Amino acid sequence: MMSWGASVQSCFVDYATFAGRAPRAEYWWWVLTVTVGSTAMSYLGGPWAQVAFTLATLIPYMAVTSRRLHDRGRSGWWQDLPMGLLVAFVVVGIAVGGWAAGVAALAASVWLVVVLMRRGDPEKNEYGAPWKAEA
Repeated sequence: MMSWGASVQSCFVDYATFAGRAPRAEYWWWVLTVTVGSTAMSYLGGPWAQVAFTLATLIPYMAVTSRRLHDRGRSGWWQDLPMGLLVAFVVVGIAVGGWAAGVAALAASVWLVVVLMRRGDPEKNEYGAPWKAEA
């Protein structure tokens, strides 16, 4: 299993690397790091520090999410589905007062979390070989 330090280091080393695969530990340690860091920045540095932190970690967050989806045999573009539906919800909601896209965005978010939590493909897939811990 990948340690917290190795995960953070890997995400910064592969800052904008969208190719390849990422194990669950790398992804979830990164999610925890960004969540705690963003919260700390909001309390310690105010909203501008939180915005700066979020912008500094956005590209590696998207990259590790793509690699995690690749580990499950899916395209990294799937991470855009909930946000696309949320934008549709806002646009449609303003235009006609609809709520279906909001429900779809919520359902897509839940589906994405479930996909990201599941074990990766044990064999090589179109995105490469599975991640193996070095002995």
